[in-house]
Amino acid sequence: MLNFEKFRSRYAYSFASGVYSFIENAEGLEEDILFDFFGNADEAAKPHKFTLLHYLIDSVVSEDFDYSTGHFPDVEVDIYKGVLLEAEMELPTWLNEGEVFEHIGELDDLLRNAVEKIVPSVFFILFSDRAFLKKFQFLVSKYVSTLTLEEHPAILKKNGVIKRPTYIPTWLIEAVFHRDRGRCQLCWKDLTGLLIPIHDRQLDHIIPLSASGSNDPTNFQLVCADCNKKKGSKIINTNPRYVAYW
Repeated sequence: MLNFEKFRSRYAYSFASGVYSFIENAEGLEEDILFDFFGNADEAAKPHKFTLLHYLIDSVVSEDFDYSTGHFPDVEVDIYKGVLLEAEMELPTWLNEGEVFEHIGELDDLLRNAVEKIVPSVFFILFSDRAFLKKFQFLVSKYVSTLTLEEHPAILKKNGVIKRPTYIPTWLIEAVFHRDRGRCQLCWKDLTGLLIPIHDRQLDHIIPLSASGSNDPTNFQLVCADCNKKKGSKIINTNPRYVAYW
């Protein structure tokens, strides 16, 4: 059975834009700030359904709200109300310009719960954009490159290089196949098997493990066996394409 999730679009696009801007301007981030976002190396070592991108979305959006509630909550009251309603949460009676300053702690808790409910919709938007995922994974690789074999022997092959996963979960294979429309993302070969049997579907790391790539679900793309063999350890990521509706 498919699980049809509600797409919470009212703020999802603005949140996605904020995360995109964060990645665009993240090149100069210091190592200690990277650890704030990717502080658990195990999350980068094997696929988890709550991905590193989920963590980043939650962190960026939550930090923006923490700043606003700490500096000008009265100005943002209408936005807070909209976010809570989008998350199908009840509006407290004190959420107004006159009383909000007396309830900042409660407001922070409510907004964190609301953000948690909206994060999956933001992920849905960003996961579909492999151009963004490449930029995101370059940031992840910067973090992975700081990991040492001495501190993380269970997950590293050598300093800054994560071990190849022993298996790829079925849920990840199906998700990447669906996102990439059943086509090799390097040569655009049809891998759906609708016309002829297909035996060369493969998942490829967008940022190779040898370049401090991760095994996070956001670092995989669908490719054919020939392209995967030719690519080797090079970083090749074509611009995303789509078929127009008409």
